[in-house]
Amino acid sequence: MEADEFLRQRIPQYAGLNDAQARRLADEQVRAYAGERLAAMRDGDALTGGDRQRLERLLMRAEFANQRAFRQFDELASPAQIDAVCQADAELVKAVDASDFSALEAAFDRRDEAMLRR
Repeated sequence: MEADEFLRQRIPQYAGLNDAQARRLADEQVRAYAGERLAAMRDGDALTGGDRQRLERLLMRAEFANQRAFRQFDELASPAQIDAVCQADAELVKAVDASDFSALEAAFDRRDEAMLRR
């Protein structure tokens, strides 16, 4: 399944990455999806101290866009850049669904790198 199709199935009314306005909305949608699931994990008692700290860092990444990276991506995104961000977003959603903090951190990093790529 393609990344865009996967995201459309997982995130209601996913905006896609076709134009600048859609990219802004899709960025918010992906981060909100991750943030909602992470917040639900925060309420559980199963996390150890180290995992709880990791969760808090991930929540911050979900709450706030990396402005330096997003500015590069917002208006002038190339087709290759759009594809790379879409792939990273799909990985991010899969990682949060699996409650895999390591994979989620890596997906956030890949997402930022893809946005900064030219």
